[in-house]
Amino acid sequence: MTPKFPLGNIILSDKTLLAVSAEECDLAIKKHECGDWGELDEYTRAQNDECLARSGYGAYVLSQHRTSSGVTLSVYTSGDRFETVVFVTGELPISMLPEMFDLPWTGRPMPSTETQEV
Repeated sequence: MTPKFPLGNIILSDKTLLAVSAEECDLAIKKHECGDWGELDEYTRAQNDECLARSGYGAYVLSQHRTSSGVTLSVYTSGDRFETVVFVTGELPISMLPEMFDLPWTGRPMPSTETQEV
């Protein structure tokens, strides 16, 4: 299998570390990196493929893989390819919220839109 995009820093959620083996995590990450989207619907698969066809950057990429123990892992790579988060499906790590819901959040407080009188 040939990697199709960079993963950046890899982060495993606490729940993932407790639920599955390192080998199962590695396998899910390798499949994800090579464009095997696992148990996703056709719409999400098409979005992933379209993103990679454009340039590989811009939108997040998501996959889901069932482990031999029956746990389903989600693997999420950010649109800027700075990080890949592996988590148990159903869990939603905080670092993914801004991009998944198109929030203009960069980890810093948003500037106030209120004007102050002087």
